[in-house]
Amino acid sequence: MHTDRVNSVTFDKNGLYVASAADDNSVVILDMMNNETAMSFYGHEHDVYSVAFHPTGYYVVSGSADKSVRVWDFKTKDNNEACVLKGHKGYVRSVAFNLLGTLIVSGSADKTVGLWSFDVDDPRASVRVLTLRGHGFGIGSVAFSPCGKYVASGSKDTSVRVWDVSEEKQKEIEEFKKKGGKLAQGEQEPKFEMMRIEVSPPDPA
Repeated sequence: MHTDRVNSVTFDKNGLYVASAADDNSVVILDMMNNETAMSFYGHEHDVYSVAFHPTGYYVVSGSADKSVRVWDFKTKDNNEACVLKGHKGYVRSVAFNLLGTLIVSGSADKTVGLWSFDVDDPRASVRVLTLRGHGFGIGSVAFSPCGKYVASGSKDTSVRVWDVSEEKQKEIEEFKKKGGKLAQGEQEPKFEMMRIEVSPPDPA
């Protein structure tokens, strides 16, 4: 098991395994049926902040303070690092697969959201297809919508942004942010404002 603080846990879709990410630089897979450690993945060079299962359950993605996104091959039951995705300039705080398992999203302390292709037949062919900019501070959480068309991101800048990632080109987004930062006296619900923001094109490979 882990030897330092655990930062992230998640179940696979069948509830048979739990993946965990920790400050000991490792990702651990727990077997719920047999109450034992099924696999430990080592390769990150710093704290691991986020972990998520591929929809098939055969792969696990992790994000780390070493600024990398790594995908691990769980079906082979060995310490097989399927691919390493580099490009962020800050800690990677959050990662997720879309429901089809064809895309990975990552949120980083470098204020950007990364979108990466993923091919189960050739994971090492995975590349960054889009870099989304607009947040004023580091990003702590990212998630795909069920349809896979949108990505939501939350940041230390107090905003939640929703990005249309259905096409790999410049898009526009919505920003949801509470006006003024505090509720006015007597106000019952937070009120939000929308802003149109242009997204930067993908960084060159």
